[in-house]
Amino acid sequence: MVKNNIVIIATLFLINISINSQVSISDNSEQEAHQSAVLELVSDDKGFLLPRMDEAEKNAIDDPAESLMIFNTETQCIEVWVGQWNDLWCYDEISDPCDGIEEVTFTYNGNPVTYNTIVGEAGRCWLDRNLGASQVAIAHNDEEAYGDSFQWGRADDGHQNRESDTEVGPVNSDTPGHDNFITDGDIEPNDWRVPQNDGLWQGVNGTNNPCPEGWRIPTEQEWNNEISSWSDLDKTGAFDALKLTVAGSRGGTSGSILADGFAGRYWSSTVEEKDSRFLYFDVDMAGVIDSMRSNGLSVRCIKN
Repeated sequence: MVKNNIVIIATLFLINISINSQVSISDNSEQEAHQSAVLELVSDDKGFLLPRMDEAEKNAIDDPAESLMIFNTETQCIEVWVGQWNDLWCYDEISDPCDGIEEVTFTYNGNPVTYNTIVGEAGRCWLDRNLGASQVAIAHNDEEAYGDSFQWGRADDGHQNRESDTEVGPVNSDTPGHDNFITDGDIEPNDWRVPQNDGLWQGVNGTNNPCPEGWRIPTEQEWNNEISSWSDLDKTGAFDALKLTVAGSRGGTSGSILADGFAGRYWSSTVEEKDSRFLYFDVDMAGVIDSMRSNGLSVRCIKN
């Protein structure tokens, strides 16, 4: 009995040492961890490799822990979760984010168009106007620069025309096969497509991506990066930085144009449960919030 007690005490002692000890992983078995570190990695010919994943895979992480870190293969950024995904560092090989590209010619809604490029305050390359706009905005309320109003995840199939006919939905396909704006019937989950497809618009090769080749819908984090660089957190800051406009939106239930001339509403590719995230700004605020996916919002493309 005494012998058994000694074994148990010794085992508990060793477990306690293991739990409270520092760990060094090294090519040198005698290398000890620094006194301030619970874990130290030591090597002269190997590196530390973070989990690498694209935007859709990152967003699929269930209940990320505070300080969780990943490397985003789409944005080329190391990101950390602190209430939301935040960029710690992003790769920028060239001084010109547009890589010398001044014009982009592509097919939009079946017709060839040419847009120019613009560099945002956060150092990213964007198209210089909203998809569907006939010109670069000369003011935040320039109606010629409002462009089209996309339902989240839909292609440029004609539905985005602000005067397109409406049709009561939802549908169960990524490609409805017509150019009508699909209203949601005021029924949850307030999406033009049911069952919902979170995989739409995810990345440069995402399904229904309406942007030119090599361009895509920005993520929530990319909009937040832009906002944080603006001198004014309102429609003035939005216009000064990227020539964004107060085109308003098209209601997913009614099909009516809402808040035009007052607020700017721009989609991101980021999903939030049954909704998706979008950039909002008006006369005295700017931020990224949720919207029903049946709503029609502006789209501005970012270079991948």
